[in-house]
Amino acid sequence: MKILSLTLTGLLATYSSLGAAANLVLGERSQGGSYMYSLESALIESANGQQGYADLDSIDAALEMTGFCGAEALVAWDVFADACSTFEAGFVGGHK
Repeated sequence: MKILSLTLTGLLATYSSLGAAANLVLGERSQGGSYMYSLESALIESANGQQGYADLDSIDAALEMTGFCGAEALVAWDVFADACSTFEAGFVGGHK
């Protein structure tokens, strides 16, 4: 049952990362205090080269999304960190 929980968490984190990136591309933001807002902040900070703050916001988003569940939060944070790296790579070369 734990494997299913971790898999679903990974899928939700992937979907949330895509949604957060789409919001930013469209110039929108989620409601403040939500895990999506923290994830969007992490993507913005990553694109601006502020990796330390991006990591903190990714951790915050993962903890909020999973209700502070240990293993699930680690899975979500891993997906969010990968999303930040991918989002940052899209802004390299003057596309900011």
